[in-house]
Amino acid sequence: MNIEKSPKLGFRVVGQELDESEVCCTGRQTALLLQKLNELHSGTVWCASDLVWSTGVVGESGTPIRLGDYNKTRKILGSIDQFQSGILLGFEEGNLPKNFKAKHFTEDMPYSENEGALIEVRLFDTTYFEVYFSDAKFADKFVSTVRCDLINH
Repeated sequence: MNIEKSPKLGFRVVGQELDESEVCCTGRQTALLLQKLNELHSGTVWCASDLVWSTGVVGESGTPIRLGDYNKTRKILGSIDQFQSGILLGFEEGNLPKNFKAKHFTEDMPYSENEGALIEVRLFDTTYFEVYFSDAKFADKFVSTVRCDLINH
């Protein structure tokens, strides 16, 4: 697989496109988005950093922690009411870093250091998700299943 440091394509997804809600970044929507991403690449292992909600924080120091495969990650994140921020990095099992080299914060530039991630998801308060792909074939499939806007960086 051809993985580059900068993303091939990035997309902005709002809640209405996932479940017709006016708010965004709910646990339910995050689970729906993960479901769509799992349809593109079923072997993804997810890590989270800077994931903040009203009663909790994951990866506060900016160092990603492993959440697990799609089913485990969907179960964990789907139970949260509303996220305030966060980054989810999706890796192939064999490309998961043993130790992350960089800190990952929501407000940093996307894919500033993706560490081999296939997919990067950013959660922005109640506003929108950003989804970035390192492989254009995933981006093409994503656009055919989720209504979203292309992000130009």
